[in-house]
Amino acid sequence: MKKFLSIIVLFFLMTSCKSTMEISLMEYGNDVQTEWIDGKLWVYKQDECNVVGMTAYPVKDNYGKYYQVALFIMNVAVDPIIFDPADVSAMLGSGTEIKNLEVYTNEEFQQMIERKQRRDKILYGIAAGLSAGSAGYSTTYVNGYAYTTYNPSAATLANIAVSNQMYQMESDMEYDKRIKEVGYLKKNTVYPGQGISGYMNIASAGDGVMEVCILVGDNEYTFQWIVGKANAK
Repeated sequence: MKKFLSIIVLFFLMTSCKSTMEISLMEYGNDVQTEWIDGKLWVYKQDECNVVGMTAYPVKDNYGKYYQVALFIMNVAVDPIIFDPADVSAMLGSGTEIKNLEVYTNEEFQQMIERKQRRDKILYGIAAGLSAGSAGYSTTYVNGYAYTTYNPSAATLANIAVSNQMYQMESDMEYDKRIKEVGYLKKNTVYPGQGISGYMNIASAGDGVMEVCILVGDNEYTFQWIVGKANAK
């Protein structure tokens, strides 16, 4: 913990003139290897049991803002190991404050998506229903008098259009859920000589130093990243 606090202080001495959000590596020592893949910096740690690689980057979509981490785990031991995403933890240090971050498992992230989609469908349904309900009515003004007429055909067409839109919306949302699940890390047994890769989302909580701890079998691997904003150019 003392080492983590000293890194936080170093981060605030290093950062100024902020603009766009970015996540950059904060790792020191000879126990790591790094490489660039498709514009993202990967860092690797290896011992007699595993090779664990990680990269991190900010993500913003219809469901919120996240720190997204991509992981690579390879078993170089002689026995199978178990990787459980529920054993991944993270915390963010900012100033003298350290807060635990929510690391979403696939099931938790899917539930969050469902809650957001449910709210969106309710709000859209209310707005569309009000619009369709008034579609059959029209008002004209003659000599200062208002005359309202009702056209059942127009109302029927409006209700059909709303039904089609709701069906398309639900279809798009279900497709979006499936896309978000592709590649999301799940619990796996990793056999000797084999590896797994995928990503996880971590709830965004502002600037600071993020420490991600990954438990693989009985071994823990810790990675530290600067979460902040790029210097203005």
